[in-house]
Amino acid sequence: MVGNLSVMSGGGFAKALSSVKGLFVKNSVLVHIRDVQSGDIEFTFRLRRSHKMQRVYDAFRGRRGGEDSFILKLDGRRVAKGHTPDSLGMSDSVVLSCVPAVKVEIRNFRTQKIELSFDMESNNTFHLKHNMCVKMCGTTAFDFSWRGRKVKLRDSPSSLGMKNHVELTTAPVPVVRIIIKDNERPGNGPKFLVRRCQKLSKILYQKYNEMKKDGSFFFTYDGHKISLDETPDSLVMNDRAEIICVPSSHVIIDIFNVETQKVQWVNTINSSSQFQLLYKYCEDKRSQHKGKSRSCFYLEFNGSRINHDDTPHSLGMGDGDRIVVSSIRLIQS
Repeated sequence: MVGNLSVMSGGGFAKALSSVKGLFVKNSVLVHIRDVQSGDIEFTFRLRRSHKMQRVYDAFRGRRGGEDSFILKLDGRRVAKGHTPDSLGMSDSVVLSCVPAVKVEIRNFRTQKIELSFDMESNNTFHLKHNMCVKMCGTTAFDFSWRGRKVKLRDSPSSLGMKNHVELTTAPVPVVRIIIKDNERPGNGPKFLVRRCQKLSKILYQKYNEMKKDGSFFFTYDGHKISLDETPDSLVMNDRAEIICVPSSHVIIDIFNVETQKVQWVNTINSSSQFQLLYKYCEDKRSQHKGKSRSCFYLEFNGSRINHDDTPHSLGMGDGDRIVVSSIRLIQS
């Protein structure tokens, strides 16, 4: 003992060092990193169980010269930099897979600011990342662009030749605001934005499920049934459009003006409903014109007069059939 300083003998020091080393090994994990392309173990690192995997990422990146981007995976699951061996349930020795990746930054076209940054596997498509941006922005009215070209959702960093670090820009696209209305219920249904070039079928059926309607149905725009391949552009929609959800039990009928040789309006009628309702509708239209005579009129289909108790089903009507009003001037609007 010299003053308050005790000198440990060589054997005692070695024993204490061995004890500390054993304690460190006991509370740590031996991490091996295998390159998925070569299959070789490239790097081995011992990490305390309470330390974050950020240390492994930094050490391995330094081993590679600090240039390559990569993602580490454990049993197919991505290892985040904030994870610890304990949070991942690692054993005393594990092998992580090193997957090639690209660091992607998303720049907002309007604000010119980087709003999102992430590491992305080189072989993954941009579809999931686009969905992530949609949830964050609350709109689908944008595309990704890189070096002046549009990035398709099925593209991947490897298919575009991207390496290490890239910057994408969100480019706005023209959209239509659509409102779905129920033919049998008053009020408006779901409202949403759709790209002008986007097919309507998938999103309309998705919104239909949100409306929780029963039975089969179809959609109409401007009195015409929408086919599966229609887009807002092909339907020449305005910036705001109303789409009607109609039960399949209905038929679409054109009311034809024989004087102008034009369709006066388009109506949807239940196949089993009597034409008495349509006669009343025509009468209401006529009564709106002050000073007009109240002479009689009747409806015709295929040259035969339609009775009040006839139905579209009894007359064998289908979508797009025409009904002729004998004197269209009585009901013109």
